[in-house]
Amino acid sequence: DIKRNQLSPTHIRQTRMRWLAVLSLYIRLSRGVEFSMKSANLIKEHGMEYEQLLSYDPVANVLKVEVPAHRDILASVSVFDMKQDLQVVFTPVHNLCQIDKVPENFDAKKMMKFSLESQFNMEIFRHDTAVDVYEFNIDTPMSEYEVKQLPKYIQELCSECKITRTHHVQVSEEEFYNETAIHIFPHHHHSRAKREDLMIFCSDSADICVADPDWGARCRWLLIPVKNAPAHVKEIYHARRSDLTCVMCCIPDGGRRYSKLAGMCKCEHIKTKAVFKQCRPKSGHKVNTS
Repeated sequence: DIKRNQLSPTHIRQTRMRWLAVLSLYIRLSRGVEFSMKSANLIKEHGMEYEQLLSYDPVANVLKVEVPAHRDILASVSVFDMKQDLQVVFTPVHNLCQIDKVPENFDAKKMMKFSLESQFNMEIFRHDTAVDVYEFNIDTPMSEYEVKQLPKYIQELCSECKITRTHHVQVSEEEFYNETAIHIFPHHHHSRAKREDLMIFCSDSADICVADPDWGARCRWLLIPVKNAPAHVKEIYHARRSDLTCVMCCIPDGGRRYSKLAGMCKCEHIKTKAVFKQCRPKSGHKVNTS
């Protein structure tokens, strides 16, 4: 071991600075995320103007995006935790927190840099320089154990809320605004876990969903590379999201409407909202209920 009196003053000073940095980081993490960088971007759409606010913690690499209510869009707060690969969308009016993965190809640091540059250059976000994307949310309630695995600052943000695990699917603009349509999303198209008993008596399963107009939609403007975008379009991704009310159903087709062995309705027989409502209490898939 090297004795203290053998160390140079410079080495001692550097060692102290390293320990202070470690201590500072520990205190920072124990207190939660600290958003030290902030920006505001002016957005014009459909004759309205509003600001999207960004807050960023460069140490934790966490970005917060706040969008105010405008027209038919609900106010929302999105949090992107890059280290945890975690996205949270908080909708205050419904006391709802939706947990998902960070969008593919999204970079919080680049988004913050782009936002600051846009603010400095007085650039305005518009539809004609962005790619509009329409998405539906399919929610599954999270267990108490799963909630406790979330970062502390997320638990605090969502402490008085309903918390769901969310899977989103991209749809066309026409599908997004069709409130009477019945949508089917087979589970082999995404990573939603299947019930064990379902695997025995059904060759596959699906979510059959209807739009719930009372829940409204959310939107945000993000910097995400878009394939085959027109030359005049920047890498701005304008996403509109809305919630669906869903039931889990059994595939294959044929036979009676209800599979007693699988404990749920068969997908091919859910063709009207009346049948949808009959099947929903039988499904273990409870979404958007009070």
